Amino acid sequence: FRAEEVVLLSEARKRYTRAVNIALSSAEMKENDPEKLKKIAKDHEGPCRLLIHLRTSEHGSLVIRAKNLTVAPSGEMLAELRAVLGKEAVWLT
Repeated sequence: FRAEEVVLLSEARKRYTRAVNIALSSAEMKENDPEKLKKIAKDHEGPCRLLIHLRTSEHGSLVIRAKNLTVAPSGEMLAELRAVLGKEAVWLT
């Protein structure tokens, strides 16, 4: 195995990330969580789609693409999202 290129993690995120994914459960969501998430997304606008994986008791799992929000996959934004939702609820694709 031989590396052709070494890039910083922050640069790899910019180059290769297409979407920021967040998992939400309607049962666990607090009343102010949607506003917190929207503020975080707006504070970190960028080229990536924001995909919300919503679990509901009525409809099972749904994937919702945020229409008017695109985000930057920065370490700061990921840390803010994980502080609200938990580490396992936020990932990049």
